Amino acid sequence: MTGRPLPPYFGKSRDTAAAALTMLVAAAGLPDPVHADCATGRPFAVQAPLSRPTSWLTPSVEPLAGLVNGLRICGCPPDMLPMPSDSGAREGFWAAQAKWLAGGPVAIGPLSRSRLWDFLEDRYHAEGGGFVVMIGLEADGTLIVHDPAGFPLRMVHRDKLAEAAEPDGRTSAVRAISAAAPPAGDAAVLELGIAVRRAAATGGSAIRGLADRIEAELRSSERATLGFGISGRGRSLARIAGLLAASDLGANLDANLGRALDRHRRACADALDAVRDTDRRHLADALRDLAEHEDGLDEILERGKSRMTGRSVA
Repeated sequence: MTGRPLPPYFGKSRDTAAAALTMLVAAAGLPDPVHADCATGRPFAVQAPLSRPTSWLTPSVEPLAGLVNGLRICGCPPDMLPMPSDSGAREGFWAAQAKWLAGGPVAIGPLSRSRLWDFLEDRYHAEGGGFVVMIGLEADGTLIVHDPAGFPLRMVHRDKLAEAAEPDGRTSAVRAISAAAPPAGDAAVLELGIAVRRAAATGGSAIRGLADRIEAELRSSERATLGFGISGRGRSLARIAGLLAASDLGANLDANLGRALDRHRRACADALDAVRDTDRRHLADALRDLAEHEDGLDEILERGKSRMTGRSVA
């Protein structure tokens, strides 16, 4: 490692994409993004694939796409290099990382944090996104990393990091190129969120399907999965509410939006209480109520966009 100052550390969250974004942006010399979570697009929509319980109620925006979204919103073009799945091809990858690290920190992910650090909760739910921010690479292959989940300055061998890579080849190194444009404002972040919800194209339907599945069958491990997912959804809604509360768009947004988000968050709290109940029907009904609020959020965000752009709403 060189003698330059260590990059600042941010984060203590299961979803690590936003904290990784903040560290990269800070290293590029830009102000910390106030609404980093929303800038990734990840809080705006969830998925609930019935065949993959660990992905129940996880963000529909994949972690790597979220980090790239956020860098672009912040005016920093991203530079990415996929980690080769073939171990024989990784020497070139790590040589490139040594060069990149001479210029600043590099995020790498998504990673399986249960394989990397043996975190038990990550075996049940995939909310975390699994980034670490590399800040140094020693000659023996030891990496010095910031883990945005709350663990700065951890040491891990590069081979262990490779073992935690996603098997489908998605795991990539990402760095922020120096700012090429001014950071986008809150309007652009909200536009991104609306686009994310349109692309997800599920609204509450995915949650209704999940409710039907749970009413018929629910394993104990899946109950834990739901607890993580519902908690994460509540946190995401709080971040959307924070964006709108601090936004210079407040005068243009539908006044019902804040109230709808409050009701949506209360529905999350009710569903979390139902997770602790042994009555599957009670839990299924709570999820159906949550689905109704997801549908309502779609409509009100569209109204907000129409008001911003001056179009009338039928």
